[in-house]
Amino acid sequence: MGTLRLQGTNVYVSVGPRVSWDFRDDAVDPSKGVYMDLTTDAAFGLDSTSPDFLSVEGRVHAYIPLASRLTLALAGIFGRLFPLQQIGDDFDIPINRRFFAGGRSTVRGYAERTLIPQDAAIDPTTGVVASTISTGGRSMLALKSELRLTVYGPLALALFYDVGDLWEGGQFAFSTTQTWNGGTVRRTLAHGGGVGLRVTTPIGPLALDLAIPFNKRDAIVNDAQLHFSVGAF
Repeated sequence: MGTLRLQGTNVYVSVGPRVSWDFRDDAVDPSKGVYMDLTTDAAFGLDSTSPDFLSVEGRVHAYIPLASRLTLALAGIFGRLFPLQQIGDDFDIPINRRFFAGGRSTVRGYAERTLIPQDAAIDPTTGVVASTISTGGRSMLALKSELRLTVYGPLALALFYDVGDLWEGGQFAFSTTQTWNGGTVRRTLAHGGGVGLRVTTPIGPLALDLAIPFNKRDAIVNDAQLHFSVGAF
């Protein structure tokens, strides 16, 4: 694994297609149907410290009506970065081009962009992740589920459960085990859930979620998080 650059200047030109398929009944506030999106982006460095890479990111959303006021919403989100060029011994992707996770759009229950990659290096003397601030990962995966019940007019309640993670090495894994000072450290997928309130508006639903992390991850405080967003799940 290359050395991560936390500072400096990178210059890129990028190009790539984006393809979307939309079979939802309503693009603003869907209640049934499927939406799929695939984005590829080939980035070519214009200076000697900007390695070339390929970014692939995909999303699949499904909305299943279970009853007249009850809808099940599901989503799968993934991203993967592929280095195309090695510069000396350093072929890592710049931090501002990497994937991050935690928060409303990925795994609720964790603060925005705070998840540290599952395979992040640990301190060999303590077995604790060396960094307490996420520097992103080359791979990201999130699976989201939400059960929505319309209670009155534009108001709806939601129960949700999310699971996902980041990986520095690029390989997806349900768990990672590392050794330290004769012991082992096993880190598993981050997952969280909770309840939410939805209000339908002309610009899309307003969402307020109260979520808790179901497993403590590194330096992340194991407390409830409030997430606010505008737009469809």
